[in-house]
Amino acid sequence: MVDWSNLWTRFATSNIGLGVAMILAVGLVAWANRASVRDVLADDDPRWRAIARFAITVTLVFLVWGTLFDDWLQLIAEPYRLSRQWASQRVVFDPVPEVVRWVTVVLLLLSLVSMACLVARHIGGYAIQLGLLTVATVLWSPLFVLRQRADVIVGFGQETATGDTAATVGFSLFVVLKWSLGLASLLTSYLFALMLIAPVVTLVLDLFRLRIPRVTAEAQPFFAALGQHASQREEDSLQSRHRPIRRSV
Repeated sequence: MVDWSNLWTRFATSNIGLGVAMILAVGLVAWANRASVRDVLADDDPRWRAIARFAITVTLVFLVWGTLFDDWLQLIAEPYRLSRQWASQRVVFDPVPEVVRWVTVVLLLLSLVSMACLVARHIGGYAIQLGLLTVATVLWSPLFVLRQRADVIVGFGQETATGDTAATVGFSLFVVLKWSLGLASLLTSYLFALMLIAPVVTLVLDLFRLRIPRVTAEAQPFFAALGQHASQREEDSLQSRHRPIRRSV
């Protein structure tokens, strides 16, 4: 007989479980902003349409590769691990093969550079990028610490989550918490790296006069209706001010 509780526990604590949750979260965000995504993919310039397709494709490949072959939590902990003073503090238990990590780094760099091009063209320039970098910097440390605490809690609860329904439900709630913190930590880490690269990419595009912010057609119906409403109100106001004078006979 299949032990579903044990299978769920192994999936919930695996890198694949976190990766699947992250892919679903990214898909939901893209679907919620499908109008903007469609606008980016329908750029008037064919070069920018190609860049947009490449950025989305390489980012999806990066997400799938990291989910199947790498370790997301090890990856986002690399800056902290490498900053430790002693060599014993930089030891990684069950490390990812070096070839796999290099492929992950190459995919990450391709994703960051191509996405930085889209940020420079469709989102904003240096001020917005600096603001997003500040937000990511402020959020990264508390999310990293909370995510580590959630990992410890889930690790201790893994042994007691088999067989008992109540224990499995409680363990599942902590898994949802761990995934939420893990997703927030991963997205914040990606945003931080993206906003570090985006100003450099924006500067290069500006120097070569390649960053031409596109005027989107997404808001045209709104402004057309707004202009029509303003014209109607102006006509009504003029008619009320220029009423015919009725003279008594």
